[in-house]
Amino acid sequence: MSQPPDLEPPVPDGDLHALKRRSVHGSAATFVGQGCRFLLKFAAQILIARLLLPADYGLVAMVAPILALTYLFGELGLGQAVILQRDVTPAEASTLFWFCLLLNLVLAAGLALLSPAIAWLYHEPRTIPVTLALAALLPVAGLAGQPAALLNRDMRFAALAILDVVPPAVSLAAGFAAAWSGWGYWSLVSAAAAETAATVVLAWSLSDWRPVRPVYDPRIRRLIRVGGHITAYNLAGYATTSFDNILLGAVQGSVPLGLYDRGYRLAVQPVTQLMTPIGRIAVPLLTRLRHDERRYKRAYLDMLRLMMLVGVPGIIFAMTMARPVILTLLGVRWAGVAPVFSWLCLGSLASPIYASTFWLFTTQEGTGRQVTYVAAVSVISVLSFVAGLPWGPAGVAAGGGLSFLMVSTPLACWGATKNGVVTAADLAAALLPLLIAALTTAAALAIARSYLAETGAAVLACAVLLSYGTFAGTLLCLPFGQPVIRRAWDLGLILTQGARVAP
Repeated sequence: MSQPPDLEPPVPDGDLHALKRRSVHGSAATFVGQGCRFLLKFAAQILIARLLLPADYGLVAMVAPILALTYLFGELGLGQAVILQRDVTPAEASTLFWFCLLLNLVLAAGLALLSPAIAWLYHEPRTIPVTLALAALLPVAGLAGQPAALLNRDMRFAALAILDVVPPAVSLAAGFAAAWSGWGYWSLVSAAAAETAATVVLAWSLSDWRPVRPVYDPRIRRLIRVGGHITAYNLAGYATTSFDNILLGAVQGSVPLGLYDRGYRLAVQPVTQLMTPIGRIAVPLLTRLRHDERRYKRAYLDMLRLMMLVGVPGIIFAMTMARPVILTLLGVRWAGVAPVFSWLCLGSLASPIYASTFWLFTTQEGTGRQVTYVAAVSVISVLSFVAGLPWGPAGVAAGGGLSFLMVSTPLACWGATKNGVVTAADLAAALLPLLIAALTTAAALAIARSYLAETGAAVLACAVLLSYGTFAGTLLCLPFGQPVIRRAWDLGLILTQGARVAP
């Protein structure tokens, strides 16, 4: 089948010039696409939340952890395995596709059978139809796995940018229309269904790959082995992202869980959207550079610093101005989200660093070791959630945020740099000026907070400018911070304007 028009061909293996050209040209599309996706997702968080109640979100959030677990097993890490293995044949991709489809059908049936048990766990019978509806989306979502993974592997960033933008736009329209019509929590299910359907249709439209009849090949076991390591990593991290919801829902009910869920989404989603475009470029790029240690180290540290420069001032602003942010965006009804949001933002300061350890583990064939460290992180997270549970949603957020910042992220960094190209000393040297700038910015915002009004878009805009201005100004005043700004500026030009790749 011919390739879709106006989309990039795959990058030839071993062609460094083509790799640089594709990284430069595609990264701009990636950042634009992810920027639009963030705005759409953020708009959905605000617009739909103003039409619903905390209990509506809490009800769907009760089912979300179990659904996330089935998605982990349904994908089985095979999408990332395809990206990391450059010699996957079309026949192997087809075999993986049919295998995942069958697996998702089985998991959907199993989830449907578990729906009464989920209702019993939360003492909430309304979760049964919600679980059945979301279970039906599992095999549908699985249809997009292989086409999207192959687009990513071949660095088809323009196509991926379309996948970033259109499905959340469809989701926002469907969810808002349903909420406006009074569908309550079913509007959230409608939004998920619309996004899933749009993703599948687009993935197949943009990809020139089509599955053929499955044929067993002994080499398929290597992909399943790599995917198994990635799944084990995701499963080990599952407790970090899901056990808090289960605890709150089972012990305190839908309203506290709804407040926690809104705070979690608002704190985590922007950081995720920041890391996704760079991570999408980082994994295939570092995979190709892993035999050139100097370029590998330089590329990794540059991308990490860029994430920190863009994200940390915004996170500090959100953490310090949590109450004005929540009151301005969601209204007084959601005021209880503010302490949850603030504590989770504190933990999010380390999210870019923690996420970058995934690049190091996977691109240096360390997925097996990665599972061990993430399992330890998961145990720490669960203990922190349990410790904070007596204080409600804010206590769970405080326990999770503090443990992630002070224990989990340092542990993951130590494991990722223990025997790799990037050492702990390299990482510490890269992050030191950013740490000084972060502390200075937090102090400046804390002082300014006492002089600012409680709510208002103008107040928030001033605080954002103060945060980014103080952060950049502090780096410019530090002799060892100025090179950070220069490298980030050069990399930003590369990623947004297609400038010459820095040596």
